[in-house]
Amino acid sequence: MSGVIWKLEGMSGVDLIQFRRVKNMLQTKFTYWIVWVLVLILGGGCATLSKQECLKGDWYGIGYEDGTKGHEHNRLLSHKKVCAEYRVLPDEIAYHRGRDEGLAVYCTEQNGYGMGSDVDKYNGVCPSELERMFLQGYLRGLDAADDDLHWETSQKSRELAASALKLRGLKGKEYDRQVKKIKRLENKLRRLEDKLYDIKQLRRQYGWKIR
Repeated sequence: MSGVIWKLEGMSGVDLIQFRRVKNMLQTKFTYWIVWVLVLILGGGCATLSKQECLKGDWYGIGYEDGTKGHEHNRLLSHKKVCAEYRVLPDEIAYHRGRDEGLAVYCTEQNGYGMGSDVDKYNGVCPSELERMFLQGYLRGLDAADDDLHWETSQKSRELAASALKLRGLKGKEYDRQVKKIKRLENKLRRLEDKLYDIKQLRRQYGWKIR
């Protein structure tokens, strides 16, 4: 992943050392926070259906909703596990019929563009007769997102450099406020960089399919 380039012209050697110390401190705290968030997310399971949905047994409707959200076919296995606790077996025929119709709504060029512009992941669920059209929209959306993110990254990089320069001579609460501002910018730039990397990977994964 390419690093974010910060323009720090005009800073003295002492200022650069001070800035890097602050930067390293913020990176350490950010990493620690991210680790704990991942532990909480991965540690707690999330049921795909409620007890009421299992007992109601509208498997066509469940399949249709899964299709419109682009869930993979193995989503049904997760439903089975949840509903087994209530001694309910899915109607697989009704589920797949509903999911197929839901995918027809999901796998459109318009929806593809919206997903691409939001840099949402595509799980390869569209049937072959719909996938090319979907991917045309999806890749155009990724292109638009890439342009927007590069522009925003450039703006935030300049803002970070200017904020770092302002650390010079600050003390007390003013210094603390400036450090907090730098932290927010650092975090924002990391998120932007991650999205740009995701776009690169998604283009590589799906671009060849419409050549």
